[in-house]
Amino acid sequence: MTRFIYFLLLFSFVAHAENVHVGDFGATADDQQDDSVAIQSALDSLTKGDTLIFAEGTYDVCTTLVLQHSEQITLRSFTQSKLKKCANFSGEYLLYVKPAQDFTLSSLHFQGLHNGHQVSTWGKQGVYIASATNVKIIGNEFSNFGDAALRVTSGPEADYFTTNTREVMIASNRFSQCRQVTTTQAQTNSYVGGVNDIVVLDNEFESCTLKLSTRAPAQTANVLFNTFKDINKTAFDVSYYSDLWVAHNRFMNIDGFVMNLYPNSQAPRQIPWDNIMFEKNFIHNTRFGLRLNSLGREQLRPVYALTVRDNRFEQVHFAEETNWRDIVRTYSYSDHASFDGVHISGNEYELAPDSDFLYIDPLSRNVYIDNNTALPTQPGS
Repeated sequence: MTRFIYFLLLFSFVAHAENVHVGDFGATADDQQDDSVAIQSALDSLTKGDTLIFAEGTYDVCTTLVLQHSEQITLRSFTQSKLKKCANFSGEYLLYVKPAQDFTLSSLHFQGLHNGHQVSTWGKQGVYIASATNVKIIGNEFSNFGDAALRVTSGPEADYFTTNTREVMIASNRFSQCRQVTTTQAQTNSYVGGVNDIVVLDNEFESCTLKLSTRAPAQTANVLFNTFKDINKTAFDVSYYSDLWVAHNRFMNIDGFVMNLYPNSQAPRQIPWDNIMFEKNFIHNTRFGLRLNSLGREQLRPVYALTVRDNRFEQVHFAEETNWRDIVRTYSYSDHASFDGVHISGNEYELAPDSDFLYIDPLSRNVYIDNNTALPTQPGS
């Protein structure tokens, strides 16, 4: 899988016209001096088709780096060079990219100042990309951000209730000690979407949550072949994405929900969302399983097509919790509707004491349940 991803990445570089080196603008790795001005000068020099290359080492960044109105631009290193926030960093994001077309970020390490896994520190963020088309974020590392290590979303200037970022691939990255990787536009009173057509593939989320959320209609999100581990909260939050495919992932040592699906209370009105599939995932040692919340209060239209199939749930233990003691649970805050077209089949599961595999709320309809198998309980489970 990884070799295939890097082949795609190599192919994406063919069209780039010129290599630009940050060292030519005065950025010197490993000197413990502020490289912000030099790197910003290099960013400002880029023209269509350029690749900005970081030589090996650590670059100290004391103010936000900004790349605006970029087209066919790549930022990369060949050795995963590090861009590290200074202790006295001024700003919110380490790197701010907006708008962008055909943008690639590869083989860089972005390091912040806060362990967002231990304590959320809102506004202490890593990389921001908005109002963008055809984005590739491949083979990077992100660590120690109190809020979003990576935020790819629609720009707040987009038309009301629209989504203006699309075609995003986040592949073969490592995220650690951060609060989240997200598609939410966090600006207050900004009712825009997240991303249309996003692929999250072959990443490692260690002590960091993935959150795909939108305040306007968004569709096509594929979350495939990732590892989520050692997370003290929910591993995967998702809100209002239609055509969601979550498959072949590993969830291990999660002290929260494996997947928490819910309508976004920040959206200005109900967003129709359908076609949610969770299949062929491996779950081991988690507090909870899947919490599947279809609708908010006063919402009338059901969520069509929910599938949970061919997954393996091991040691979902619930700890001392008295609620949510069902590995897979649907519910609705609406008095009128929930899911329509529910398929739960082919799953294997271990049961903790006083727990059940499945609860389907009474408002869900057209429910199909078949061939779900209880596994022998392991000693100590």
